[in-house]
Amino acid sequence: QRAIETAQEALRVARTSRQLQREASSLFRLAQAQARQREHGLAAATAMLAVRLFRKLADPVGEGRSWWVLASARNGQGRPADAIAAAKKAMAIAERCGDVQGVGSAANILTFNEPDLALCIQLLQKAGAAFAAAGYIRAQAAVANNVGIVYLHLGLFGRARRMLRQALDL
Repeated sequence: QRAIETAQEALRVARTSRQLQREASSLFRLAQAQARQREHGLAAATAMLAVRLFRKLADPVGEGRSWWVLASARNGQGRPADAIAAAKKAMAIAERCGDVQGVGSAANILTFNEPDLALCIQLLQKAGAAFAAAGYIRAQAAVANNVGIVYLHLGLFGRARRMLRQALDL
């Protein structure tokens, strides 16, 4: 909740300053905070505002990451088709502009509604490699955890244990 309040204040200041880049960044952070607080409808609306503003600013990294937040919000709303569509847009933009962290985030969220566990592992491997390239350790831990969960579903308990241990170590 504190993150939402801080992002709202940042957005107010950014709008007062008329600095569109700061406004777009504040919208993105606000949408992230709203999604993490399970305010999915607000997060989706805020993320779309960020997408539009980043697009106007010709900032593909911000736009792609805002699509990822929209995917997260749509997933939280129980709208898997919309979540997948938003995640695919995030992935396409991130790959096109070379945003490795964006690639990792999009690949990870694409697994959330994927019934094919082999494809999930491939997407998670892609996400893990992208996060490693970006130096984003917390996200690497999350991906290792998600791979461990997939291995649990497959009954590969030794591999699951190894991945869950790796997640804890990270």
